[in-house]
Amino acid sequence: MKYDESGRISILIIGLAVVVIAFVLTSATITIVHLQRRALYTCNDAVAVALATRVDASGYYSYGKQLRDTDLKLKAGEIMREFSGTTCAIGHSQRIDSATISTVGFTVEMSTIPEIPLLPAWLQHRVHPPRIRVASTATVH
Repeated sequence: MKYDESGRISILIIGLAVVVIAFVLTSATITIVHLQRRALYTCNDAVAVALATRVDASGYYSYGKQLRDTDLKLKAGEIMREFSGTTCAIGHSQRIDSATISTVGFTVEMSTIPEIPLLPAWLQHRVHPPRIRVASTATVH
């Protein structure tokens, strides 16, 4: 008896194709998330520099009048909204986590949830990517 093995190789090729496609999609997703993280760094740098240049100099240099972190966070949020159409158009639910002042300068921490456009619409609501967090410090001399 002779067995016909002509259909068995097609199963292996389909399996290999699924593995290759999964690898390519995973690599593309990792790249997309990394690019959004780099864009978030750019946005955070722009917000930190703008915050450092716009904050009242007398509040920064005088010892009697302290800048509160809540005031800085509100100001950083205003700046982020100004940049929301250009530099800071990244991910979902972008937010300022904290804004502080120290002897080093102004530190702004920001986070967002990355968008993954490769997922179909019905799957995007079921997948929750982790929140990306970045921090930047700016000083004006």
